[in-house]
Amino acid sequence: MLDFYTASDPIVEVFFWIGVVSMAMVLFLIVQIIALRLLFSFRQRRKRVARLRWRSAMLGWLAGEEVSLSPLRGYVFDAVIDLWCRMFEAVNDADYRQRMIDFAHRYGLVERARVRLRARDLRIRLRALRALGDFGEADDWSVLERFLDDTQNIVSLSAMEALVHLDADRAIEPLLRRLSSHRHWPRDRLAGLFQEIGADRLSAPLADWMLRASPTDVVRLIRYLELIHARDALRVARAYLHDHDENIVAGCVYLLGRIPLARSLAMVRPLVRHPSWVVRTQVAIALGRIGNRDDVARLLQLAEDRNRWVRVRAVQAIISLPDLDRENIRRMIEHAPDRFAHDALLQALTERTVVA
Repeated sequence: MLDFYTASDPIVEVFFWIGVVSMAMVLFLIVQIIALRLLFSFRQRRKRVARLRWRSAMLGWLAGEEVSLSPLRGYVFDAVIDLWCRMFEAVNDADYRQRMIDFAHRYGLVERARVRLRARDLRIRLRALRALGDFGEADDWSVLERFLDDTQNIVSLSAMEALVHLDADRAIEPLLRRLSSHRHWPRDRLAGLFQEIGADRLSAPLADWMLRASPTDVVRLIRYLELIHARDALRVARAYLHDHDENIVAGCVYLLGRIPLARSLAMVRPLVRHPSWVVRTQVAIALGRIGNRDDVARLLQLAEDRNRWVRVRAVQAIISLPDLDRENIRRMIEHAPDRFAHDALLQALTERTVVA
């Protein structure tokens, strides 16, 4: 019936072989997916087993036992080194930490970490950087320092953290040199670096650097100065408190509000009439944190401000003053300068009554 549709037709033959090849490719892909899945499951299982074995070995080593371990395979390294770092950070005793470092040297973790710095996998490189900082080998300083200028922020920051772990005093200079070029480092981790270095080491160098910094860097970093000694933080705040940039001045006021000293309060009070509402808002917040009853009049003045946010912060600051009781607040409500201040003070009084 279909005489024209024979197997000898070249077109039919071409499509037949196309179908055969397509089916073969589909089968090949299915087999490959299954094989990769099996390989992944196998490696995950091996990693779990290795993690348990090495964890047991590390605990035994800390207890003073001699342990026997097979050589560390490449694909197990990331699990083992991550385990080592976690256990190292969990141990606070200096003797136990030294035992962990001795363990890393004894069983080849140090050498493997140096090799894995060249790995393509970013996660493995980050683990290797972290571990080399904890191993405490001074010879690794130059190796780690090369990663400080990496184009990936996470890599450069991890290298900086490793250098701080390795030698906090020596790490201050390269850290300060790169604060301007690495403006996208996460704030919480940068604050963690400052805290780890410690105020005793970092205070004077960071304050000196801030006095030479660009306006952009001052705005970005001045709030971190609450982590250093008050004398150095006040030195920087005094230098920039009357700058023409409102953001710099606002940052200085924010900083002063975190330093509960009479000198800080004396520097904040004159800024109640600053022309920028951004600064006046920070003044209200700062007076609420470090002020006293003598600042009520200033805060009431700010409660009449033409900017809504200044008024809100001023009323909140009045309520937060430690030496004001509910009776004082009731009298202020009776003499509130406007309807907004009256309602805000009344609401705050109600909240304070409920909390009490």
